[in-house]
Amino acid sequence: MKKIDEQRYLWLLRVFGIFMVLSLILNLILLFSFNKISPQTKWEAFFVEAQDDNIENLYIQRTSNLNIYQNSIGSQIAKTYITQYIIERESLYTNPIIMKNLWGPESNLFFLSSENVYKDFYNSPDFRNGFLNPSKQIITVSVNPDDIQYHSGLNLWEAFITLNITDQFGLNKKTEVKKIQIKAKFLETPYKKNAKAMWKNPLGFVIEEYKYIK
Repeated sequence: MKKIDEQRYLWLLRVFGIFMVLSLILNLILLFSFNKISPQTKWEAFFVEAQDDNIENLYIQRTSNLNIYQNSIGSQIAKTYITQYIIERESLYTNPIIMKNLWGPESNLFFLSSENVYKDFYNSPDFRNGFLNPSKQIITVSVNPDDIQYHSGLNLWEAFITLNITDQFGLNKKTEVKKIQIKAKFLETPYKKNAKAMWKNPLGFVIEEYKYIK
């Protein structure tokens, strides 16, 4: 009887050990999968003042008026937004989910564009080809902040960018330089927008014109 109890005890230990190993493997798989599908979030701080308790109808009062002048605080913030905008608009990938995140109606590109700018882009061949990507190209963008300059007399920005182009396998590398002309502004305060737009673009920076210069 004692021998049977010992065998049963050893059998239970083996079962428990196998269960623990399987549980550990399953948890590692779940952790890896969650890390792959979870959004890669970057947090940045902005100082804003809410003037309405209704989160769906917020009025944002900036602590100071931001103007786009060379060497001003507003100018440096504008450069950051313009750099982000150019990278997201000019990038191209073979994955349609990535392209939707870059160009779709929930993207930063959407919330940083004026209605007319996004509409023109949405109806352009570049937009359609970007989602279909028949050439299977991958384009990454290099932007040097020193190559983004504001011309106060013309009230516009000019940017020189480099496109790094490869095929879907990372081969057939080539580069292309583009010159882009941009008109942009910070919207006047108080700034009314829905909650989602507020978090995407809390300072109300808007691209009003985006065109290529040959």
